[in-house]
Amino acid sequence: MALHDQRVVVQQVKNGDPVGGISVPTTTDITIDGCNVQPVGTAESIGQPEPITSRWRVSTDVDDPHDEIRPQDTVLWNGGEFEVQGEVQTFYAVRPHTEFIITRTGG
Repeated sequence: MALHDQRVVVQQVKNGDPVGGISVPTTTDITIDGCNVQPVGTAESIGQPEPITSRWRVSTDVDDPHDEIRPQDTVLWNGGEFEVQGEVQTFYAVRPHTEFIITRTGG
């Protein structure tokens, strides 16, 4: 398995053109190849209906469309649905790359 051989799909919901005075939301998929996704950790909340939150770090080359990724966008990866947490960060030292955190909460 190579370091950056995974694919993630970022789903964004945007307000489209108004129809009858109401904006119609549209979903846009952004496919990003050449990703590395690694676990960051989990947290448990005893007594809550969805007690486990898992965090993963997505790392990929700088040239992909990272400036379009926003907090709360949905990410599809490895058969699961995740949410982007925080801002996308780009690093230029050593090996230029971009990182963002995705989370999933469940029981």
